[in-house]
Formats: sequence, structure tokens, C-alpha cells
Amino acid sequence: MPGELAHDEPATSAEDKWRRELFYTAVDCVITGLNDRFSSSRYVLEAFAIFSPKSFPTFFETCPTTGHVEETVKKFCKRYKINSQRCAAELFSFAKAFKYFDFGTVESKSYVADYRDDSSAEEEYNELENNTMENHKTFIDFLSVLTDSNYKLIDAYPTLVRVYSIAVAIPITSCSVERSFSTLKRVKTRLRSSMLQERLEGLMLMSIERNILFKLDIEKLIDLLGKSSKELANAPL
Repeated sequence: MPGELAHDEPATSAEDKWRRELFYTAVDCVITGLNDRFSSSRYVLEAFAIFSPKSFPTFFETCPTTGHVEETVKKFCKRYKINSQRCAAELFSFAKAFKYFDFGTVESKSYVADYRDDSSAEEEYNELENNTMENHKTFIDFLSVLTDSNYKLIDAYPTLVRVYSIAVAIPITSCSVERSFSTLKRVKTRLRSSMLQERLEGLMLMSIERNILFKLDIEKLIDLLGKSSKELANAPL
């Protein structure tokens, strides 16, 4: 009937009731949240799509000229203060030449392995590597090619180096920020409320990057501290 909602219809089973009252509601909330969050930065995501290595096989079908490329990346370049004309020219040239690069000779750099709780991230990444082009289609791989000393492409594609550096630096989630607040609660307790800002920042950094901290040579750190401290240097042994 006109004006009747699906919610008004009686559920035929417990599964149907759960699907309509819980599952569909949760999905609607997720979709609405994603649209609200990324609506203001949609042009950035669209620009990253054209920079994505996976788009290169069909690159010239969607962007047959540098003018089409520049129109796509114009807002992105304006936000990050990049010359859009030069960016379009470099991307157009690199899209033509990328199939001639041998990714197997380039050492891909893992920018996320050090932030894992174990060392398995880099091992898993290396196990998946081979010399085929199909398995080297990430921003990190392309940044590795552009900065590789064998190819010496930094001077030829300086704008693309900056773009891919931005791409690998943008966090996918807000977990790292939330982790900082969680660490703050553990470090700055009621008994440490009079701690100065510099000491607090140092302790938080040590706690967040503890995986790196545990790999350091403590004896060398003590020696460096002793050489830099006048009190320790003059202290009797």
C-alpha cells in the first residue's frame, strides 16, 4: 500500500527479522559513513586511481592525451601544490615506459614492516616477490623504481616521485592515531601527572616504536649517553 514501509511487514522467520532489523541497518550505516567521510576528498581518490599501477594497462584508453590527464589530476595537484601540467606530462611519459622496466632487479622497500608486532610482514612480502610485472603493481613498487639508483629516474620524474611519496605516506586507517591515545593513557598515569612534555613525548615514542627500540644495542646507547653527558663523563668509576 502507498506509504507502507518494509519494516511494517511482519517477519516470516527469525532470520528475516535479523536481516532487516540488524544486518541491513548496519550496512546502511557503513555506506552512509563512508560517503560522508570521503565525499570531500573524492577528487583525491580519483586522482590516486589514475596514478595506480593497475590502471596503466588501460591508461591510454581513458586518457589518450596529456590534456585528459591534466584535467583528472588538476584538483589533486592544487591541493598538494604540484604543477599539474608537469605532473600530467611525467605521468603520460611514465605510463608509456613502465612496461620496459625490470621490476625483478629493483629492491622493493617495505614501509610498513617495522610497524608490525613481528618481523613476518617483510618476510611475507619478499616471498610474494618475483620478476614478473603482474606482481609489482603497487605504489611502493613504482616509488622503488623511480628512486632506484640503476635507473636514475629522480631527475626525469621529480613530480611523480613526490606524488608516489605522498601516496605511500597517507594512512589507510586512523589506527596509528588511536594507538597514540591508548599509549598516552598507559604512560601518563596518575603518578606521572607532573611529567614534562619533552619527557612524555620521549616515553610515548619509545612505547609506540618498541619493536625498533628492542633491536637497538643498549651498550652502544649507554656509551653514547656517557659521551654526551658531562655529569657521566666526570663521574668516578
